[in-house]
Amino acid sequence: MASFQRPSGDITTLLDLADRDAQDNAYFPLNAKQSWFARSPDRRTMPYTPVLQDFQYRGPAGFGQRFTFDIASQTCGDLLLGAVLQLQLTSWLDLTSVLNLQSQTYQYQTPSQAWYYTNAMGQILLKQVELEIDGTTIEMVDGDLATTFSVLYPDLNTQVGPGVDHLGIAPLSQILNWPQYRVFPTESGFLHCLLPLFFQRTRMKEGLPLVAIKEGTVRLHITYHHQSCEQIPPV
Repeated sequence: MASFQRPSGDITTLLDLADRDAQDNAYFPLNAKQSWFARSPDRRTMPYTPVLQDFQYRGPAGFGQRFTFDIASQTCGDLLLGAVLQLQLTSWLDLTSVLNLQSQTYQYQTPSQAWYYTNAMGQILLKQVELEIDGTTIEMVDGDLATTFSVLYPDLNTQVGPGVDHLGIAPLSQILNWPQYRVFPTESGFLHCLLPLFFQRTRMKEGLPLVAIKEGTVRLHITYHHQSCEQIPPV
């Protein structure tokens, strides 16, 4: 049986072997601070257009429960630049009451006592987000980190999916003046909650190379907080 011998010499990448002719210096300059792949930090625009992909979860997604997203490179692409959790809100009112409230047929007698969604609900809801690769947990973040990360980058030109008070720092007087006929805090009833994993905290400067990871081994596990302290199981 022939023995395997590791090839000798320096490591050579495929890009080094490919002949790019006149494009060589344009795409891979030998001495430059800015190229197609290293933009100036002062630029507000990106030299590419990211593609958004939706992934279905598996498992229960209620209060205090844990569910999972399987991230595959065949559907996501070679690089994963960020992750955002999309929440579809429901109402504690029945459908007839919701429609009558939106059409202003119903009106609250005491608007100050009307129920509404909590401020920054998406970040409050997150108890834990786990990034798993090939059975190993690489990183764990929570809603507190998402809030801190967003506050540290208040520039709306560099925010990921800015919305109305998505940081939860608007004055209470402004929040109380919401239109009384609005049932949800967003027009479509969807909230988008930023998941600040390590490759997303660099603002489009890094990415998770799915093309270099074994297919089917990247997972995002998300755990919601319990609805109340009474629902937390005793230790």
